[in-house]
Amino acid sequence: MTPAPGARPMLRLDVVGGPGRPVRVRCLGEVDTTTAAQLERDLCRWIDASCCVLLDLSSLEFVDASGLSGLVAAFEHARRAGHPLRLGRRCSRPVRRALAASGLLTLFDEAGAGPGCPRHPGTGRA
Repeated sequence: MTPAPGARPMLRLDVVGGPGRPVRVRCLGEVDTTTAAQLERDLCRWIDASCCVLLDLSSLEFVDASGLSGLVAAFEHARRAGHPLRLGRRCSRPVRRALAASGLLTLFDEAGAGPGCPRHPGTGRA
């Protein structure tokens, strides 16, 4: 579904950092069937270009099953690439609820509990 002209985009990613350095990706809006592929594609691009990525879901208002699937795919991509993808400590209430209901909260918490970027200590979780 294409947003109406002048409407806010359903998903916005604010990125701080750059290639070869730690990157913080803040997700704003919604991740559903219309935006899940964008999220997965953009996260995988940042995973490949950066040494580590911190995913901030504190401003994400909604995530559905396709969004959760995109997040899992990005975590798997990061694991294969050997570049840490960490989940920030603060998730919005709707996202935390979706992660818990799907049984993924433990998976993501475990993924984020490890050390941060090996090249840049102190970049574990926000």
